[in-house]
Amino acid sequence: MSECLREHPSVFMSDPKEIGYFTLNFKKGLEWYLDFFKDAKSFKEKGEFSATYLYNAEIPNKIMDQLGPVKIICLVRNPIERTISHLKQLNRKNVLKLNSNKFSLKELYDVEEKFPDIINYSLYKEGIMNYQKTFGKENVLILDQSHLKKNSDGVLKILFNFLEIESYNLKTSSQIISKGIVPKYKVLEKIRIKTYDFLYHNNPSMISFIKKMKIGEFYRKINNKESSNSFTLDNECIQYLENKFKEDWKKTLLLTHKVHEV
Repeated sequence: MSECLREHPSVFMSDPKEIGYFTLNFKKGLEWYLDFFKDAKSFKEKGEFSATYLYNAEIPNKIMDQLGPVKIICLVRNPIERTISHLKQLNRKNVLKLNSNKFSLKELYDVEEKFPDIINYSLYKEGIMNYQKTFGKENVLILDQSHLKKNSDGVLKILFNFLEIESYNLKTSSQIISKGIVPKYKVLEKIRIKTYDFLYHNNPSMISFIKKMKIGEFYRKINNKESSNSFTLDNECIQYLENKFKEDWKKTLLLTHKVHEV
């Protein structure tokens, strides 16, 4: 979604896309944050992306206090798919110690105890309602990622109407911008993660430079196992997660904007 917005001529998206100001970098001050948008004066809309702003109840008020009544876009994903993606990320960081490519329920319990956010980050309703309370329902757009995959034109029309910008044919609407891997060489992956964390906290603009040079694409080619797509959960795990997420996901879907309303 962030790359779709970046491609639109009326929208300026921060570079790097994840500044993390309202979470990790708030102490650096508003002037530090606004410096990322110094080249945005000629654009009608400007924004940033975050994967974590939804989960802290204090962040909506922080945003309102510092930026005023801005528009909020929330893209939600099927919670089980998001949890599996999170598990794959932890596996890439070599913290899961899996015996096979199929997760057992006991292994899931153990991981949940150590990393509760694999569950917490798949619960959306409370976070969405916090933003609606702070900014008003009319200023918070909730979209289902599956709709973007099935009907990207319809979703983008909703998005452009919400931002009050002209329609535009995008090249990135159906592309996978960043595909995860299971590393072939775990030492290389540890180096990549430590380097990314260092740059994210000290020189985030370098992350954008690395992406532009397509170094990430080269890295994925040389350090990706062929079996990276075989990571699965057993049936007990799936049932456990379905029970965990059922009510929250049901209520979340009631908050999402329906594509057929365009």
